[in-house]
Amino acid sequence: MRRNIKVYVAGPYSADNVISVLENIKNGIRVSVEVFLAGYSPFCPFIDYQFQFFLREGERLDVDDYYGYSLAWLTFGINCQRFSGQI
Repeated sequence: MRRNIKVYVAGPYSADNVISVLENIKNGIRVSVEVFLAGYSPFCPFIDYQFQFFLREGERLDVDDYYGYSLAWLTFGINCQRFSGQI
């Protein structure tokens, strides 16, 4: 196993319609699963939306919070797996 090797899974998230956004999220999570099954430790920004579901009254995260959170992981010198998709 290569669990000590971290992989940031990157790819398109936004799109011009909600169906394409959902497809992009699905594809990103699927690639993350494949990376995990291959024995690596993936960072999957495609599940970040889950944070929004658990915010309590008065708590707020904006897009800059998410960008900063993802960029912080890239400072570890980890590998990046980029997949294609509709932007």
